[in-house]
Amino acid sequence: MTDTEYPADSAFTLLGNIILDFLETFEDDKEMYTEAEEDTKLKYPKLEELIEQWQNPADGDKIYKINTELSEVKEIMTKNLEDLMKNGRRIAASLLVALAAAWPGAALATECPAERAVYGLETEDGPLELGFIPARSMATIASDLYMYLTTTQRTYWFTFTVSNGYSGMTLWPVSDPRSADAEPDGPRQLIDLEAEGEDEAARLDAVRSLRFYALDEDLTFWFEPPMAGQPAPHYVMMPEMGLTLWYNPGILTEDTTADRDPIPRGIFRQTACLVAPREPAWP
Repeated sequence: MTDTEYPADSAFTLLGNIILDFLETFEDDKEMYTEAEEDTKLKYPKLEELIEQWQNPADGDKIYKINTELSEVKEIMTKNLEDLMKNGRRIAASLLVALAAAWPGAALATECPAERAVYGLETEDGPLELGFIPARSMATIASDLYMYLTTTQRTYWFTFTVSNGYSGMTLWPVSDPRSADAEPDGPRQLIDLEAEGEDEAARLDAVRSLRFYALDEDLTFWFEPPMAGQPAPHYVMMPEMGLTLWYNPGILTEDTTADRDPIPRGIFRQTACLVAPREPAWP
């Protein structure tokens, strides 16, 4: 049992970890619990260890810890925007909104469902494209959409994770959800924060760089990821992703030839609305 302030996502993650560890611990003695006809006492000392470790969700749940850190970044960005307005620079902000409205396709977002929206960003190396593809059921508990990002080199795939409160949204890299091997159980997650190894710091840095922002026409931030059938955001951005795509792109793709993939800190604007959504992905 937990109190109402304990994050629900962390609680379910703890339960999942306990189940997996229990099954592994008693892998050679499955009959002890699969064929038990009455209550049986099992010595499982790891249970107390896990519960103690997760008293503070930030100590046990690395995703929770990362999103908590990222929420601080969002608070700083929000404060900077507020300070900008307080300093009398409303003209600059109004001009930004006016320019955004003048961009081709800006009016499409009020009528375009998220799964049909196409976003673009022009760069010195060529155009970038971003969009959402529906899952046949649910991509994650946070959204029934996958996000793809096509650069000048390759296409990357992501699902969405959302933390409680104001921590915001984070992308999670996965394999191509449209491929045949994704049919049974969905795409593979490409970052495992629980895995041991010297690259743990690189994995944590990559997740920190995958902050996702969606904005309305008036530049108001969304707190939830896009969903199929709902209006698409006017603008989206991942301002820190460029760090990982430049220094460690291989962690975001199964392409073993992945090399530095430049992407600027820019805002993706909606450039088109498809007549029909793309073929749903697995699962």
